[in-house]
Amino acid sequence: MIVGVSLMSYIQLIQLEYVYKEVMQGKSITEAALEGGFSSSSHFAYVCKKITGISISKVMKIAGF
Repeated sequence: MIVGVSLMSYIQLIQLEYVYKEVMQGKSITEAALEGGFSSSSHFAYVCKKITGISISKVMKIAGF
């Protein structure tokens, strides 16, 4: 259980995890973001930066995509 995190931030964290897993399995970022509940890939990128402090391009580079 995560303590000290708002419900919305927790939900967004779960959504980010879903998108990361789907991209790792070969889906495009846009497709995975839409399936994960984000309104667009840019919304996903914004939330990624807000929650993790790392841009999606850095996440993808670190993960080797």
